[in-house]
Amino acid sequence: MVATAPQTGPGAIKGALIRAFLVWYQGRHGRERMAELIQRVPMPHRAALSLERDGLGVLVNGWYPAPMVHAVLDTMEQLHGSAEMPALLREGCEHATAALLRGVYMLLFRMVGTPQMYSRNIQRAWLKLHSSGERELKLLGPDTAESFIRNWPDHHRWTCLVAHETLRFAFRTMGYKQAEVEVHECVSRGHAHCRATLSFRKG
Repeated sequence: MVATAPQTGPGAIKGALIRAFLVWYQGRHGRERMAELIQRVPMPHRAALSLERDGLGVLVNGWYPAPMVHAVLDTMEQLHGSAEMPALLREGCEHATAALLRGVYMLLFRMVGTPQMYSRNIQRAWLKLHSSGERELKLLGPDTAESFIRNWPDHHRWTCLVAHETLRFAFRTMGYKQAEVEVHECVSRGHAHCRATLSFRKG
């Protein structure tokens, strides 16, 4: 963990997002399952986590190496199976993002509180939680947008899904209760970047 986003070496993810997700996971799946998860995370990544510390040892304002987050998600996949991961991440992202929006990141959401503002500020919002990667959101019409993630050396298939689920939940929070993301291209499938379409409607 480092205090500021690293400028060299592996990219990093802000502790606020990691902590909110892991606190949800323990509440949802129980202390014993969380203990098993931590025990299975390989060293040195396991050293950042503790069942006995507040927030499972993750500091809100810290930056954690992306490979540590990848290791945690890969371990979750071992415990739950690949087929369950999308639903698990969707539920977890909803709770984690909601927790962030109730806290210090409420001001961030106000910066991106409409589709137009989100489109203009998505890169700034992204860099509040990620140290690398380029985000773009193109509004294609009144209820459709195209999302891109480029030049993200720390890409991982599950953190990519988290990024798309966070986008979907952000639009739901704006009042677009019928918001869905469909991924068309992904670095994990051999593409040069990640591209998805977002459909969003109120109701």
